[in-house]
Amino acid sequence: MPTLVESDGVELFLARARALNSGFESNGAVAELCARLDNLPLALELAAARTPLFTPLQLLERLSQRLDLLKAARDVDPRQRTLRATIEWSYDLLDSEERRLFRCLSVFAGGSTFEAVEDVCGADPDGLQSLLDKSLIRRRDTESGPRYWMLETIREYAVERLLQEGGSLALQRSHAEWVARMAEQAGDTLGEADEQREVERLDLEYGNVSAALAFAASGDPDLTARIAASLHPWWTTRGRHAELERWVEPLLERDLTPLSRAKVVSALIALAAARVDRERLQAHGHELLQLSREIGADAHTASALYALGSAAFLGGDVERGRALYYEAIDIARDVSPGRLPRYLGGLGWLLRSAGELAEARGILDQALELSRRQGGPYRLPLVLAQRANLALDEGEFAEALALYREALALCREFANRRPVPVCLSGVAAALAGLGQRDDAVRIAAAANRIGEEMTIWSPADDEDDELSSELRDRLGEERYETLVAEGRALSEEDAIALALSAAG
Repeated sequence: MPTLVESDGVELFLARARALNSGFESNGAVAELCARLDNLPLALELAAARTPLFTPLQLLERLSQRLDLLKAARDVDPRQRTLRATIEWSYDLLDSEERRLFRCLSVFAGGSTFEAVEDVCGADPDGLQSLLDKSLIRRRDTESGPRYWMLETIREYAVERLLQEGGSLALQRSHAEWVARMAEQAGDTLGEADEQREVERLDLEYGNVSAALAFAASGDPDLTARIAASLHPWWTTRGRHAELERWVEPLLERDLTPLSRAKVVSALIALAAARVDRERLQAHGHELLQLSREIGADAHTASALYALGSAAFLGGDVERGRALYYEAIDIARDVSPGRLPRYLGGLGWLLRSAGELAEARGILDQALELSRRQGGPYRLPLVLAQRANLALDEGEFAEALALYREALALCREFANRRPVPVCLSGVAAALAGLGQRDDAVRIAAAANRIGEEMTIWSPADDEDDELSSELRDRLGEERYETLVAEGRALSEEDAIALALSAAG
């Protein structure tokens, strides 16, 4: 808990006081007050916020009394006693409605919008403004609008008072229900054409999502499903596959409504697709198809057919896989057009893997053109990578490298982590084809580490594949292992930078 030197403490106090009253005059009581508050920035701000009501001398008298009451607690850092006394004093000066709102705001983790506070706490603009004026909450402007938040020290005190007053469980449920409504609304947008703003808004609400899930997971599986499963495209976009799995996988063993279970199975299909897990794609696809027919949800039917088509391809049944994919695509055209690039890209990628290169080229070009037209920065990179994979198969290394780099640039700009390991691995293969073996090994090793971190690749993946074996043979065991160690040590940011700049 840092303190300021005496002159800086006085300067901060005066700046805060004069922001509220430009004619505020300093006197000897100000320096003494700052010293009594140990020149702690937060304590000074809270005291200065009360200068419209109290003179510096009155502040000194009142705060000194409160500070002296806490001196008996000698096992506590004196600065913590000072800060707690100041927060407690500020709280006691609030009226009953301000106190209620102050306690209620503690349920939000990482801040909130006014609309959220209005929904959960029944706040009005005057109440929020009053707490702002008293420095008990802060305001931060974001591209999604202003957000209101508490410093953690103040939030801890607010939580303590909330527990003392009762009503904590009811408030947590109200908060979790608000998060669930937000998640379901966002889930209708994620994966569609206009998703960028929603993804960025969810990033700001990450703390609230986590807090709501922690509350819901112990006793309300349907509420947990409404939150976690609805947001599965966001979790995977941010590379949080393990976190998503931690919330949704246990729900399979819980008693869920058919709609909640369909959401959970859809989320698990997304995980299985990212990991190219044929068995889970098959099992989850069959279950989701049955659920979708039970609840009459065409969007879930499309997801089920996509999963079953992928499983058929991975099992070597190209004809069945193709038929199931086209059925999913036909449904998506009517109910969820934003999924079309993903479904077409997946079909093209699987046809390429099956050796159907000419058919794959036409479908991947269609997916790429559609994805560019829709302008989705969270979907375009994966389609670019799928088209680049085909260029690799055809020996067009320069073309593949350009496509992978375009995808990586978008990933970096929009913090889209899901395609990063695939793109890095592809860049490595393209560089190897162009004779840049050292950087190829480094980037491939970085791709493996990042894929493992995201839990979409196992540590054994690609360690003994054809490219790795060829590079090991050409470079020699010792040089190869040195380069692998260098690559695995790269941060994700540095690995992308190397992939974008390596000579090729």
